[in-house]
Amino acid sequence: MRLASGVAVSVTVLAAVTVLGAVAGFRLAGPERRTAAGPATAEAIGPSAAASTRVYPMAVTITVRTADGRTLLRAPVGALDPVRRSGGFAPVNPPRWRQAVWVRYRPLVRPTDPAHGTSYVYGHACHHHDCAFTALARVRRGGTIVVTGDGRRVTYRITSTSDDYPKAGPGSLADRRDGVANRSIAGRLVLVTCAYDRGDVSLNDFVVIARRE
Repeated sequence: MRLASGVAVSVTVLAAVTVLGAVAGFRLAGPERRTAAGPATAEAIGPSAAASTRVYPMAVTITVRTADGRTLLRAPVGALDPVRRSGGFAPVNPPRWRQAVWVRYRPLVRPTDPAHGTSYVYGHACHHHDCAFTALARVRRGGTIVVTGDGRRVTYRITSTSDDYPKAGPGSLADRRDGVANRSIAGRLVLVTCAYDRGDVSLNDFVVIARRE
């Protein structure tokens, strides 16, 4: 997945992207795909390849609910430092299927501290594993995201959802400089995961945008 631009970030989704300067984007690699042969083969980069990625505990939890109050998912969130490489950053790759990650890169803000900008959180959506954001695609406008941790409880109202974000190229989050990619918008939380068109194929990101209530 890919996220953010002007963000010198994002998520995990994410999730994915590239950049620095006015916009940082980090790409969230998709989950592994199992073939008829049996063993899983990485469609991009899966957690099995994330040995060099360390997630720092945050004691933060995200709960996503529908507009009528039903809980769709509850996931722990860790802090992940992006890995620099030539020309940008390596893909955002949460090492654990069931844990989402906040990309810790200034000036991005923690999901519990929305007053100073937009926070971007990435998580895997999977067909063959129980993953943090698998159920995220079922959420719609009007639902809520409750973030607890750091001695706070912050509620966000979902304002839009879209799976119309290519993972790369024109129209991708890494290609944008405003809207969802504008990291300076305060009181906003963006969740990023994979959008599956058919079977195990994920060509786009599914992005959820929420504003603090």
